[in-house]
Amino acid sequence: MKSLGQGVWVRSRSGTPVDPKNAANRYLRPVAKELGLALGGWHDFRHTLSTQPLRRYPTNVVSELLGHSNVQTTLSIYQHVETDQFRAPLNEIATELLPDVTKLAANRG
Repeated sequence: MKSLGQGVWVRSRSGTPVDPKNAANRYLRPVAKELGLALGGWHDFRHTLSTQPLRRYPTNVVSELLGHSNVQTTLSIYQHVETDQFRAPLNEIATELLPDVTKLAANRG
């Protein structure tokens, strides 16, 4: 965004700058409510939007997009583990530590 220069990047239909709070109330919150999503504020939204790209793109690219001067900021503050990411390692550990239990559960399923 820095390369785009100074100024306002988000404008209303009439060409005036959009206030972030108004944008959230007018556009973001109604859609989130319709989808049944709880939404805090722009900061929460930023964290959410950071997590997905970090799973698919190089950290330095996401860090640049977020405007961080150091990738450590991106990794230590914006990278969040999602629940589905726990499944594979926990299943692997359970299979190693509790082989009889996991075999029994597999036979029932």
